[in-house]
Amino acid sequence: MALRKLVYITLLVFLFLVLKISTLNLKDITFANKGKLTRILKSSTSYLKDSTSFSEEQQAPNLKKNQSNFNGSSSFNKGRQIQSIQIFSIHSEDDRFFKEEQQLVTALNATEYLESNNSLHIEKLYEISIDSLGKVFEDTVMARAGIIERIEHFSEISLGTPYVLSSLGEGSCGQYDNDPIVDLSRVDCMTFCEQILAISISYDYDEFINILQKIRYHSEIVSIKTRNHFVVADWLFNNNWLVDDVTEDVAENFCREMTKTINRHQLLLNLGCKDTTNVPNSQTLTIPYIPKEHLLKISHNLKSGDIACIITKKRGIFVSHMGFIIKNEKDQILFRNANKFARKVINEPYDKLVYRLMRQQSTAGITIIRAKVNFTMTNVTVLE
Repeated sequence: MALRKLVYITLLVFLFLVLKISTLNLKDITFANKGKLTRILKSSTSYLKDSTSFSEEQQAPNLKKNQSNFNGSSSFNKGRQIQSIQIFSIHSEDDRFFKEEQQLVTALNATEYLESNNSLHIEKLYEISIDSLGKVFEDTVMARAGIIERIEHFSEISLGTPYVLSSLGEGSCGQYDNDPIVDLSRVDCMTFCEQILAISISYDYDEFINILQKIRYHSEIVSIKTRNHFVVADWLFNNNWLVDDVTEDVAENFCREMTKTINRHQLLLNLGCKDTTNVPNSQTLTIPYIPKEHLLKISHNLKSGDIACIITKKRGIFVSHMGFIIKNEKDQILFRNANKFARKVINEPYDKLVYRLMRQQSTAGITIIRAKVNFTMTNVTVLE
């Protein structure tokens, strides 16, 4: 009996020591990697129940950024901006789906963190001062001749750019929106695409400013009334000199159509502009799109540099989010976008994007816009 008790006591002591050592090792590991784990955990934002709820321009004005004021076309970041990462809690009717989404985002951001650590020597576009931008243009023009290569390059060095809703406006003299007319230090999904397109076909800073305004506005007038607010009805139509809707070609036999009515007057009122003179009101449009259940089947038809526009079922708008399709050197397809829940520009694997869209009841599919390799630009005047 005494021997049995001694054996029990010995086993208990042994187990206690094992548990104590394991706990100490865990603590050591945690503290040794505190920096990395903290960044990864902070980046693991709970999002994506429906990241395409509203278009960027149709959000209420009081949702606009609470940032320091930027004025004029030279409002670039003089040094790296430090932004706090907000953690969002998403309520899901399906707890299992919610957990899957959390795991997806955790893995996505952890991968992005490791990739960013491997490319710390690359200067990010949002960190570059206006004085250094000329050298960036010069180096890019010398090394990358085509528009697609430049889209890939400039969008890549934009990874991590802070997300700010409605980041651009009509400058310090704008009547309704006096945010800067250009700002590479912060973007939303639409301004990210606009600025990357503009910088990819420019040879110097002045031309970049000039082309950006041509992309963002029609009638050669910089005004909230002439801004290309609606992606399909305004932006795509007025930029047919630079981009084409290639949805039907990409979709093969899977193409579908959607018809909606948009209201420009209501949008302007939502943005605080009561003057709707010479602004067309309601317009009914029918557009092609690729249903989300067929997106993996047509992935071989996507090209690097394409702009994927997520089509929503919600009334009054077609496009609720947009970003670039990128095919990397590993032949992976990525969706590079300024994501409002991740609070920055991120890479999302295309198959993960499709999985996410399949779980969103409000999403119908995507439309594909492709930049023209050869384009003609006319009637462009450098802003004074």
